[in-house]
Amino acid sequence: MATALRQSPLVLAVITAVLTTSTVHSFGGGAPAGSCATLNPSGHGASTATGAAPYTLELSKTEYNPGDVIEVTLKGTGSAQFKGFLMAGRLADGDSTDNIGEFSGDNGGNSKTLCAQPLGNAVTHTGATPKSSVVFNWTAPSTALGDVVIHYTVVRGGAPSLDTNAADYFKDLRSAVITGPAVPDVQAPSFAKDAACGVTKGCYSDCLDDVCGWEVTWQENVDAYLITLKSVFDGSDNKYVALGFSSRPAMGEASVVSCITSGGKVTVAESFNTAGYQNSALTNPTGGVSSQSTSYADSVLSCSFTKTKLSTDPQRFNLTESWYLITARGSVVGTTILQHDTSSRFYTSEKVDLSLKTTDLTFSTKQTTPSTPTGTTGPQGMTFSKDPECGKSKGCYSNCADNKCTMLMSWAPHNDTHFHFSIEAFYSSHEDFYVAMGFSTKDKMETASVVACTHISGVVDVFGSFNPGYYNIPLDNPKEGISEITGSMNSGVVKCTFTKIKASTSNTQIFDLGQPWYLIVALGQATTGGTLEQHNNKDRYVASRIDFSDLTVDISLEEIDNDKVKAHACLMIIAWMLCGSIGIAIARFFKKQWPNNTIFGLKVWFQIHRICMVLVCLMGSVAILLIFLEIEGYSDIPGETYKKAHPVLGLITTGLMIMNPIMALFRCGPDHPQRFLFNWSHWAVGTSAHILAGVTITLGIYLPKSQMDKDPALLTMLLYLVWHVLFGVICSVLDYMSQRESRTVASPQLELTSVAQAAQSPDNNAAPKSPPTAYHQGSNINSNTNLVMDPLKADEPPKSGAKKIMLFLHFVILSTMSAFMVFLVIDGEN
Repeated sequence: MATALRQSPLVLAVITAVLTTSTVHSFGGGAPAGSCATLNPSGHGASTATGAAPYTLELSKTEYNPGDVIEVTLKGTGSAQFKGFLMAGRLADGDSTDNIGEFSGDNGGNSKTLCAQPLGNAVTHTGATPKSSVVFNWTAPSTALGDVVIHYTVVRGGAPSLDTNAADYFKDLRSAVITGPAVPDVQAPSFAKDAACGVTKGCYSDCLDDVCGWEVTWQENVDAYLITLKSVFDGSDNKYVALGFSSRPAMGEASVVSCITSGGKVTVAESFNTAGYQNSALTNPTGGVSSQSTSYADSVLSCSFTKTKLSTDPQRFNLTESWYLITARGSVVGTTILQHDTSSRFYTSEKVDLSLKTTDLTFSTKQTTPSTPTGTTGPQGMTFSKDPECGKSKGCYSNCADNKCTMLMSWAPHNDTHFHFSIEAFYSSHEDFYVAMGFSTKDKMETASVVACTHISGVVDVFGSFNPGYYNIPLDNPKEGISEITGSMNSGVVKCTFTKIKASTSNTQIFDLGQPWYLIVALGQATTGGTLEQHNNKDRYVASRIDFSDLTVDISLEEIDNDKVKAHACLMIIAWMLCGSIGIAIARFFKKQWPNNTIFGLKVWFQIHRICMVLVCLMGSVAILLIFLEIEGYSDIPGETYKKAHPVLGLITTGLMIMNPIMALFRCGPDHPQRFLFNWSHWAVGTSAHILAGVTITLGIYLPKSQMDKDPALLTMLLYLVWHVLFGVICSVLDYMSQRESRTVASPQLELTSVAQAAQSPDNNAAPKSPPTAYHQGSNINSNTNLVMDPLKADEPPKSGAKKIMLFLHFVILSTMSAFMVFLVIDGEN
């Protein structure tokens, strides 16, 4: 078995994949309370599964009156099972994350309720055992709230996907609409705007004509600020309104102070948001605030308090500096703040100096702007009409055909210092996505100034960022140089318009549009805060250098060539999965076969081994050259650590690949007393290269540029591993049986041969003139290392026929697997 494992290069590949890939952790005890707002199953990847979900939510009826009980059944279709789920009722109109209606029923201890709120709760699983269906009772709210839809997330059951990076859950599935009585027309509560706003206090609010529903004010004292947080709610308990101070227009890495009503008590608490958008209370949540005055009356939650300007606590930001002000509101469980929905979050367009008393800002709504459908559905999805001004008064870059487009960029001078841009595109792969354009010195996203139109949780916005390499980082101020933003989303078509500064005198990451640049367009997945995930190659396009002052430009999208990457992958697969595997197997198990045959005067096994390994070196060298030409240097891969390991392991493998033939050129003779040093070194270097090649190929499947269908590719690599183990075990057993049979045959044959030689000799006592012709397996004492044919005719060892059959199967199976992997590479979308 040890021999078999030495012949299995993917043992380490599988171990590496298991240890380094993003493992999916299932919460066997159900989703945590913090998941209720987003319905994201904690511990799972960022991407949801695509395609039709094999799960349904059946309702005993689709109408309710206050207090009605409706039976809800979650079930898999066909044989589909699920391990986990999380569901909650939500208002059909809008994107509120408040729970509506009460779930009950524990399904034999396999479910539990959580996230209790005044109007309802949520329900989740309590065990990860695969199940086909669960049944609950949903009790409608006691008052008419309008139509309700049950939102639910399901974690797959059964065997896990071979792709450890594959999404294993379906999110934001929805039941049929449960129609309810109309909501009585009640005047929404409000309060008057603070008259000191912009005079003696700074203000940030949603006030219109001095009537407000949400307001933040601050007033400077000697060493502190008097801050007031005020917001209208529906009168129910367990709510919060929060103010965050951040270096970016996002709640990541923010110092937060919240006004909370919970259990009939109103309190002020400080907390901190990590870069991962997780909120946690400070050890002393009131250490930086004092002189609190709180109330919750007439549906208005209000907290006034003083907050110190300076703090030595790194999670309490100094208010003497300028910060983006971010305000949010939502629900709490106890004192735990639940994640707000995007309609309940606003941030200032630039950093605010709190010492300026004249500050009086209003919320800038970033919600999706409803628009009248103007497109049609084409073979690639929703299309829209091309701008008739393209090439006349606007420069354009598009993929339009017959004036029907799925992507269109246009630009025109806005004034002497700004350009007006429009980005419009259809994209259906992700719920949260971006369409970005990069300005670069070459036809790659490396070193590019980027502007992205994003659609995140129903919100359309525009952000600026920079690509220092093949990864993206937001600008310190993602709105720098960008203004007059409008956005809309309709039937998968997102549109952003904005003005962009022509040149920045202070930020080198904002390129001067007075110069020509390569214009690169990419589509991909976006996350909260405008973070752009790496796009797929099939969603990347490049135009030659564009002079943005030339409004006659009207060119079509050109997909970026990915041929060098594909050739690199194909050559490495053929080199290591086929040639390397056969070359190493020949040297390990087949030195004693074909004892009476040569190829150009050298033993058959050696020539096959040498041809295979020369091909490995040639193809590997060409493959490395191709990828260096494509990347123009070292491949700086973004994302998870295991992806970054691919080029590192590839270069190490290449170094070992080159080292081994050089060692072979300087090897000593087969009878040299130090020959064993070469034998072991040659084996160690070759085996290490083979193992690392298997690991590197496996990791390469996950790279965005590979574009391979991951499941069949990983299955092929798994079968490749299994076959190597099986092949090694069988050949080792055959060798063992051959040796035993050889010893059994050798003794009597040696005796007969010696007698015959003695009878032929004039002197029966003389020593034989040649070695005994006992079964010597076609070689002398150095048969395993001599490369020329033994002058004595010899029989092949026992079990040679079986071993040759194994070699034939080895060649056929490896050829098939390699060909299939090459097909997956070529078939992957550019």
